[in-house]
Amino acid sequence: MLLNMNFIVKALLGLCLVNSAFSARILFVMIAPSLSHHIFFRHLIKELSFRGHDVVSISPDPMNDPKLTNITEIDIHTETYDAFDARKWLETVQYNKPSSEISLMRSFLPLFYTQADNVLSAPKVQELIQNKNEHFDLVIVEMLMFNAHLFALRERFNCPAIGLASLDTSLNAMDAIGNPTDPNYYGSFFTEFSGGNLSFWERLQLLWHHIDFRLYYYLEYLPISDAMIAKHFNITDKTAWDLEKSVDLILTNTNPIFHIPRPKVPNYIDIGGMHMRERKPLPKDLKQFLDDSKQGVIYFSLGSNVKSTNLPAEKRAAILNVFRQLPYNILWKWENDTLPDKPANVLIKSWLPQQDVLDHPNLKAFITQGGIQSMEEAIRSNVPLICMPFGGDQKFNARRIADLGIGRRLPFDDITADTFLDAITDVASNPKYKKSITKLASVLWDQPTKPLDRAVWWVEYVIRHGGAKHLRSPAADFPWYKYLMLDIIGFILAVVIIALIVIIKVIKLLFRIIPLKKIKLKEQ
Repeated sequence: MLLNMNFIVKALLGLCLVNSAFSARILFVMIAPSLSHHIFFRHLIKELSFRGHDVVSISPDPMNDPKLTNITEIDIHTETYDAFDARKWLETVQYNKPSSEISLMRSFLPLFYTQADNVLSAPKVQELIQNKNEHFDLVIVEMLMFNAHLFALRERFNCPAIGLASLDTSLNAMDAIGNPTDPNYYGSFFTEFSGGNLSFWERLQLLWHHIDFRLYYYLEYLPISDAMIAKHFNITDKTAWDLEKSVDLILTNTNPIFHIPRPKVPNYIDIGGMHMRERKPLPKDLKQFLDDSKQGVIYFSLGSNVKSTNLPAEKRAAILNVFRQLPYNILWKWENDTLPDKPANVLIKSWLPQQDVLDHPNLKAFITQGGIQSMEEAIRSNVPLICMPFGGDQKFNARRIADLGIGRRLPFDDITADTFLDAITDVASNPKYKKSITKLASVLWDQPTKPLDRAVWWVEYVIRHGGAKHLRSPAADFPWYKYLMLDIIGFILAVVIIALIVIIKVIKLLFRIIPLKKIKLKEQ
């Protein structure tokens, strides 16, 4: 017995030593002014802390959980939301109708500059940057189209860097790791369509998107990031693009089933569904409402960035008119305590445990703005969708929902009482949508590892090996003309042109010589 106890004690000590030997110091820098992004990031932050890593998180939406003892949070809520709020972006797309998402980005450029400057000027962020004794084993940066300057933290702390995206990545991230972006079938999360059955005009639009985005990003946005790294890090010998391209690995909230299958380099890792958690019991009042709704429930939520209370009066009136006619009960995420003219079958809540609501067997349909996390949750719970997209990746997600047959797409401008009623009635009562989403879920979630475990493994992989440059595609370091093989194409064209010129000159010379010979023969 004593020997057994000694063995157990030694084994436990050994485990503790192994754990402490691999306890790394990790800096998370997630600055998107959008709660839904940070809900996704939190799962990885907490899991890494549970595994013994010391985490510092710079975030505008900190968790403020005293139970998380080895997580230090730097709150930059004021610095980000005062400059730029994702809600402004989505509502501008929907209500002001810019010509494209790229033109909208151009109009927001001054706000991107202000936000970047605010974050890096924040006292606690500056304290971190200026502390010569500070050390990190890894920096994880939110990788979207306006965060290149944050990769200066990799340079500052001389450690590897990982890019993390709460949705599909933008074209600059693909370029940074040399991932192919074929405009024949792939745009980005900004484009409504991608896939193999695109028309000529859709492919033409995708090609223009590729060109226009890169004109914006490399010629207009990156100079802002260059100014930031010079001002706050005194880095003048490298550009922000040099720093962004130094990323070792990208973890992105995508999967090859819902998102269009496409080639991926080894350091592009799908972790779609990482935010999924274990099911929890519903609050008693909510459970009773759902249990008692024997005829079924329609769940309506526009997410964290679009407020239902901001819907135009005529749209809200049409929606309420339809809800009043339905045989189902309605559960609506409504941000105020009261809803004028609320029908008796509607229950409003300012916040809802969405994953647990969707899991309830009485759910008939989910009316959503189309954020990717909501899509993943609905697919896991086999709940058909009605998507009213606003902006960002939502238009692509809405199109994909329709293409996969798991719901209906309903553009916001097309919402009337008739169209809204038709969409809900069709999706809630036609079994084809339920059948399609159930089949899709069985394929999508049939994975060798859980997304969160996969993300943690790759983070620790990069830490263990001091980076992942050995996984880097050579294409990431090609200049654009070399990547497109324009130098080789130009050389071949030059050789062909020169050869044609030589052949033409030889033929002309022959035609001159041959007549001369004929004339001489006649004279003889």
